[in-house]
Amino acid sequence: NYILNYVASQPKLAPFAIQALIQVIAKITKLGWFEVQKDEFVFRDIIADVKRFLQGTVEHCIIGVIILSELTQEMNLVSFSMELDVEFAWVDYSRPSAKHRKVATSFRDTSLKDILVLACSLLKQVLAKPLNLQDQDQQNLVMQVLKLVLNCLSFDFIGSSADESADDLCTVQIPTTWRTIILEPETLDLFFNLYHSLPPLLSQLGLSDPGNYHEFCRFLARLKTNYQLGELVLVKEYAEVIGLIANFTITSLQHWEFAPNSVHYLLTLWQRMVASVPFVKSAEPHLLDTYAPEITKAFITSRLESVAIVVRDNLDDPLDDTATVFQQLEQLCTVSRCEYEKTCTLLVQLFDQNAQNYQKLLHSASGLAVDMAIQEGQSVSQL
Repeated sequence: NYILNYVASQPKLAPFAIQALIQVIAKITKLGWFEVQKDEFVFRDIIADVKRFLQGTVEHCIIGVIILSELTQEMNLVSFSMELDVEFAWVDYSRPSAKHRKVATSFRDTSLKDILVLACSLLKQVLAKPLNLQDQDQQNLVMQVLKLVLNCLSFDFIGSSADESADDLCTVQIPTTWRTIILEPETLDLFFNLYHSLPPLLSQLGLSDPGNYHEFCRFLARLKTNYQLGELVLVKEYAEVIGLIANFTITSLQHWEFAPNSVHYLLTLWQRMVASVPFVKSAEPHLLDTYAPEITKAFITSRLESVAIVVRDNLDDPLDDTATVFQQLEQLCTVSRCEYEKTCTLLVQLFDQNAQNYQKLLHSASGLAVDMAIQEGQSVSQL
């Protein structure tokens, strides 16, 4: 209470000082989560305490939001028991603390949903009565609320956080009691409306932003991770969506120099989709026999066309990254086997065309070294 009152009375402290004080508030709240005074869990009144901040100035409102955000992060941190081995004098950090999991679970069940609802209500206020986003404090307020929402949705709900760098992306285990919030159309509309209405400083617009593009590719990869192809083809909008995804993939492959690491996720989606075709029992068309050959063609032709740019502009040759090339080809080999006859026809056509062009250059007196390098590079790419 002393620290809360001090922060409330000194809202213009240096940001690093306020942040440090808020961290203390979060840690004390976590440590005292099960402490009881007069039959009350006194430390669980933190949300009511923060609401008083939200009723004050913009500076106070920012502090209140940061307190909730820091508390959510603190509750989500993996804590370790420190057991001192007297004989060998070392500390064992290997076993997760059972008390931490108990506190985190209690926080999830009693408070986290209320914090998310509170954060969403603040964002609705932003849309209903737009803030003066030219004001740095008000910009900061919106950014902190968005961060709070993200911390709520990123909470380790089941006690086994997935490795975000892993290829097998997990499903977020949202609690059943959150169903009404998550499935409410207004919830998703809120964030789409914010995305369109907030300035670029708060919302990087469009897929031209590498971060947005990368996360969208990861999102598409999750599509097949979370659903079976037999389920997807039954969705009314499947035909339209799979066509849009195919066009997006083809465009991405053609712009091979833009965010190359994101292509992995697009190829992962198509690899898994094609691999599932033999197991689909639904009579609804999956349309992969239409789009998979187009994806294969876009990959092959775009890589051949990239040779000229690499040679003329003296860029790093993507083929030198053998690990990435092997990984992409391993994914593509599955995609290319869908309507494999079309893939074979394309490869033979390209081989014949390149062979003819190479023969012409060899017998041409005016053949340039650059043209020869390009032709040889395309031949290597095909191989």
